[in-house]
Amino acid sequence: MKKILSIVTAILICMSVTGCRRNRANNDDSKRFVTISEEQVCDSELTSELTIVSDKETSVCYLIYKSGHKGGITPLIDKDGKPVLNNK
Repeated sequence: MKKILSIVTAILICMSVTGCRRNRANNDDSKRFVTISEEQVCDSELTSELTIVSDKETSVCYLIYKSGHKGGITPLIDKDGKPVLNNK
């Protein structure tokens, strides 16, 4: 689990080499989703955000992408096609 999160984090950092980086944790117990990491990629025209969140009820991790007026969300999966779980 830690290896997969480390790989995803490394990929996000590599993507933001020329951009800005911001990490923050959301520890509010009343919310269903917890922010694991957040990266901000800045280029000359637009700022994109990549966020990894974990569902407190299922422990499934999701990648959220936002850029301008578009974006998306997808579950993170391991090499076997199973959802990545946050076991913290």
